Amino acid sequence: MIAAVARAGLFTVLLLAAGCSAYLGEPTVAKTDFRATLSGASEVPPTDSRAWGYFEAVYRPSTKVLEYRLNKKLF
Repeated sequence: MIAAVARAGLFTVLLLAAGCSAYLGEPTVAKTDFRATLSGASEVPPTDSRAWGYFEAVYRPSTKVLEYRLNKKLF
């Protein structure tokens, strides 16, 4: 009887310890992508600029981080 209670107590402690140490990873929240092409024609009002480029960004709500890249080509 005492051995069965001790065994059940040990099992409960091991189960709780395993549950507390499990890493579940990042939450599965969708990321948001942003993209834009940059050119004189897309300005308001449009210009005859030959410069161009692009902008890309990714927002990850789980970490609250915005990663971005801005590439440009100037003539």
